[in-house]
Amino acid sequence: MDWERAYEVRRDDFIRASLRLGIKRNRPRFNMETAMDFQYRTNYTNVFLERIDVTTGEIHKNYRMGFYPMATWKIQF
Repeated sequence: MDWERAYEVRRDDFIRASLRLGIKRNRPRFNMETAMDFQYRTNYTNVFLERIDVTTGEIHKNYRMGFYPMATWKIQF
């Protein structure tokens, strides 16, 4: 490992738009939150995974598109 050049390799910058829809209910002994989060990275396909082929030394990249829906359900006591 080359610690002197650890942070030189960087990914390209991107613009992200996000929308979150949710509801929070407060009860006497706990509260509950349910939400759906939609994120979209505009005009960008990001690198999801990099693998090294040990026989050839080549780096293979797997790509994913920029839309990520996420659901959240949280209970706090």
